[in-house]
Amino acid sequence: MNEFRDPYVFFNSEFNEYWMIVSAQQSGKGVLLVYKTTDPASNNWQLRGTLNVEGDYLMLECADIFKWGINIICFLLKTGLARQAPIIV
Repeated sequence: MNEFRDPYVFFNSEFNEYWMIVSAQQSGKGVLLVYKTTDPASNNWQLRGTLNVEGDYLMLECADIFKWGINIICFLLKTGLARQAPIIV
């Protein structure tokens, strides 16, 4: 894992914990890692998993995330072989 950057932290009231989405590269492809904690000031962040986005991108960045009804909307900025434009997951 490399290019670990662009953290986006928010409180997830459904799970009563803080989540952090971080941009990274794995095998030359952009991925988003999801970490969780109950105390964001601590160093106790646990990896929850990855967000899978279709396509081959060098980097992904979570520009904003919010809940709309029962859906969680994440605006992503992508950098890669295709032109850079926001996508919604």
